[in-house]
Amino acid sequence: MSRVDRTNRVVASLVGLALASAGAYALLRSSGAVGDRRQPVLGEGLRRTVVDNAGLVGGVATFAALMVAWGGWRWLRAQLRRAPSLPTIRLADSPEGRTTLETKAVTEAVTRDLEVAAGVASGRARFVGGAAAFAVDLHADLAADADLAEVRRHVDEVVLPRLRAALEAPDLPATARYRFGSVTGRSVS
Repeated sequence: MSRVDRTNRVVASLVGLALASAGAYALLRSSGAVGDRRQPVLGEGLRRTVVDNAGLVGGVATFAALMVAWGGWRWLRAQLRRAPSLPTIRLADSPEGRTTLETKAVTEAVTRDLEVAAGVASGRARFVGGAAAFAVDLHADLAADADLAEVRRHVDEVVLPRLRAALEAPDLPATARYRFGSVTGRSVS
């Protein structure tokens, strides 16, 4: 589980706990189990202070709302951030040493293999994940008249087997994304 996933779970759990607590209190208060349900939540003195300082209270409430919106924007941006491409991958670890490989040469070769397929206008490959537990992410921009089944067959039968054989990683996870022409904007994953 990634750091972003752990943070999401903690924050969602805390927000859920706070909302559940507020809801439980409201239900208990409305049923009369806690406090007098006819009496307002804010006491007379506090209500008078809020009314007397309405401008300040409104400013604080606006500031709090802006901070919540800013936090939500930061969270959303973190969700949409693309995973960084790995500069190196670790192929083997042993007591004698570690074997690593720079990904630039491999991604260039995979891109060339991908662009050989009929109908592929351009392709990109990158490695994502961790240095030891990595995966390959393929992107292919297709011509509007490209045969998607033929391109997928080429990726499944040529590109990925060659990559897996070269890295000696038969279980290498892969994701392929196909986009038809820049005009239509259609995309298939």
